[in-house]
Amino acid sequence: MAVHTVGFAQCRNFQDRVYKEANCPTLITAAAKCKLKEIMMFTVGIPGALEDVKAVFDDMDTLDPVVWSSMISAYVNCKEEEAALLTFYKMLCQDITPRQFVYSSLFAICGSMSMLEMGRQVHAHSLKNITDNDAAMTNALLTMYSDCGCIDDAWRVFDSNDIVDVISYNSMILALGQHAHPKEAVELFKRMKFSGLIPDEVTLLNLLSAFNHAGLVHEGLHLFNSMLDIEGIKPTYQHYACVIDMLARSGEIEESMKTIKEMPFEAETPLWRIVLGACSKHGDIETGMKIAEMLFEKEPYEPTNYILLGNIYARLGRWTETENIRSLMEKSGIDGDDAFSWIEMGQRTHRFGVDDRAHPISEEIYRNLDRLMGSIKAAGYVPDTSFATHSTGKNRREESLRYHCEKLAFAFGDLASPSGDTLRIMKNLRVCGDCHSAYKYFSLVTGRKIVLRDNHRFHHFYKGACSCRDYW
Repeated sequence: MAVHTVGFAQCRNFQDRVYKEANCPTLITAAAKCKLKEIMMFTVGIPGALEDVKAVFDDMDTLDPVVWSSMISAYVNCKEEEAALLTFYKMLCQDITPRQFVYSSLFAICGSMSMLEMGRQVHAHSLKNITDNDAAMTNALLTMYSDCGCIDDAWRVFDSNDIVDVISYNSMILALGQHAHPKEAVELFKRMKFSGLIPDEVTLLNLLSAFNHAGLVHEGLHLFNSMLDIEGIKPTYQHYACVIDMLARSGEIEESMKTIKEMPFEAETPLWRIVLGACSKHGDIETGMKIAEMLFEKEPYEPTNYILLGNIYARLGRWTETENIRSLMEKSGIDGDDAFSWIEMGQRTHRFGVDDRAHPISEEIYRNLDRLMGSIKAAGYVPDTSFATHSTGKNRREESLRYHCEKLAFAFGDLASPSGDTLRIMKNLRVCGDCHSAYKYFSLVTGRKIVLRDNHRFHHFYKGACSCRDYW
């Protein structure tokens, strides 16, 4: 659909452009094709109260906009995103206009699932039917665009609405930080204060996060140390956790440990895992082993603890210890989270695992990836085998890196979209260092912009560089 490949950055009037797209028949066409049986199959197995709500909904003879909207919200609250979208389609078949809060819920779904094309169409539909946006809807919309990797569109939503509140500023500051725009986050913070709005603890947390993502340790510590005196806000556990993450990620492991000991809160296990992950990145095996032993005692069946320690050994080339960790997990029946990546193409989500050959055009994808790998090697890419987790020989370790899920997703996107189009790819776990390097070269040899969203932040690749400046 050409309507979705138009660069919104070239539009002078963002809302006018989106409104014109409301005439796109895709939503209505999809809705008309929905059959009740097809909708019902997505609701099988929904536990608890939602079953009762659905039974009442199905028994009602007359369904007004409030009832429809409430049913959609119930699905959203129970994390039944597909059922919510299908109910929305069926609602459109009845020529019923959703309530305003439904659009906010749908924006949240599209953002969480990185369904950009669907999100744009829901946005267009809302412009046709909602004339008076409230702040909550604006916030959900800008967050949706940010979560889908479109920070420019998020900016336009923020600037094109007169109704902005503290939550609006907080959402935009967070988005800017996640997309590696710390200077803009600071300027927006100043703009917020100039407007007369009073920052809250979330505002400062999001600004700290922006400094953290950019590696601006000095600026982050200055903000943290001045919170109470200048802003009148006492640091919470979340503020301390952000600072500890910032210190550890920058290599200040000892200082992060000191802050943990001195803070007026007891460190929870997720915070210890953050420091353990930093030990893996910086090769601090002594501190890493101490933290891992403590975590093994507290959470003997948490796979991440074992994986992070194993990564430390692997990065140092200590393959015997790496295999020992793997064997211990197997004997204890501990399974790690499977890595997978996905990309939206043609209103369909295409998902890939490591060495995944389940896709209908798998052979073409693998051929294209092999071609791409040859191209980037010729351009200077060297596989970083320290990110391989097996003790096999160097060639085998290189081979194990070749078919990571994010590489397969890119190879598919490169096949399935016109040359030069931006590709937006998601991963459920943190991107590995070798794939991060490969993506920089992919952007160089293909001339594409690539937006990669992992479970921590966004990476924008273009012309051989990443927005994170190799700091993540």
